[in-house]
Amino acid sequence: MFQVSYEVISLSIMAILIIIIVILLIIKLSGRLVSFEDYWKRATWLGLLGQLDRSILIAEKTLQLKGISEKQNAMCLLLIGDMLYRKLEYLEAIRYFDQGLQTALQYDIFYTEVYKDIIQCYLITDNKNKAIELYNNLLARQDFDKNFKKLEKIKL
Repeated sequence: MFQVSYEVISLSIMAILIIIIVILLIIKLSGRLVSFEDYWKRATWLGLLGQLDRSILIAEKTLQLKGISEKQNAMCLLLIGDMLYRKLEYLEAIRYFDQGLQTALQYDIFYTEVYKDIIQCYLITDNKNKAIELYNNLLARQDFDKNFKKLEKIKL
């Protein structure tokens, strides 16, 4: 009778999973934005999908929400900075990074790859002293989040 290879079956399953993921992303990205979390998730997802300008636009709208905390404000500024960094707009990115870090570093923060980008952006723009200062500040936070150890791979 008819015999289907395992390769065909596995490819079919992968295709179905990809379609499901795309549908879920479309649903997630098409919902109404109400809370900080809604805006934040949308801006983050758009950034992950390479929609940098749209991500920046949503993050800027998030900054205008009433009642967001200082920490949430800092998170948005760092997100905008990271999107600008990914667009290779380094000087503009630094403006947002500096504003966001001014507040973010006052809190216990968890490690994200954004901090690598910030350090790299400082190095690219010949702000080595700022890069070293941030690098040392973040490495000192390993008691709160061990993942800051990942920064040790950066060559200053």
